[in-house]
Amino acid sequence: MQKYPVEIVGYGVNDGILQQVDPTHDAARLSIRPLEHVIAGMIGGHYAMVATYSNTAAKPAAGSDVFSMRWTDSRFYFVLLRLTAFNLVTTAYTAAGAQDLSLYVARDFSVSPSAGTQVIPLAGGQVVRSGNMKKTGLDGSSGVLWVSSGDLLTTGTRTLDTQPIGYFQYANPAAAGSPASGELFDSRDFSEHPLVLTANEGLVVQTPIGNAQAAGVSKYGFRMEWAEVGAF
Repeated sequence: MQKYPVEIVGYGVNDGILQQVDPTHDAARLSIRPLEHVIAGMIGGHYAMVATYSNTAAKPAAGSDVFSMRWTDSRFYFVLLRLTAFNLVTTAYTAAGAQDLSLYVARDFSVSPSAGTQVIPLAGGQVVRSGNMKKTGLDGSSGVLWVSSGDLLTTGTRTLDTQPIGYFQYANPAAAGSPASGELFDSRDFSEHPLVLTANEGLVVQTPIGNAQAAGVSKYGFRMEWAEVGAF
């Protein structure tokens, strides 16, 4: 059988340069890059932002929505790379107890929640690289990202998946302090498949156990990293 050699070469600034193969394991040498965010003239981007609140007006009951993001842009996919939750007791609780957070994917998300604090992405903010990216993430619109600010979020109109895709458990002490943090979702490894949302899908963080004590204040925070891409 006749064998025909195949050469893989670069293009653009690397036009004509051969792809290299490492000598030990005969593995191709590659440079892994972020998700492609420019397609057919549409420019998406890579973003990160933090939203925080203190639950001063009402203690989260079981099954309360404390974070909600509704994706509204039909031109792009929303690709969740990482969502981290933070908690710090700023005023002592009546008694020590357990607390948790669960991350759900929301489907048929046609009406955004209300109450709480609305987070509006700022023009020129949230991007993790300033060149060749859409200047504002989350469609640059209002009404798509909310966090509880004492008053718990209304649910809006959506259907949550039966089981959560992320979970974080921590202790509420009967004294101020005791910071805690945990990953609700982390898919930055290029060998893993990230969570990909289309228009009218979204993310909701709830408090499964709840904490309806008479006294106590916790400061919550969420750090979200995501990409907006035209194809995936």
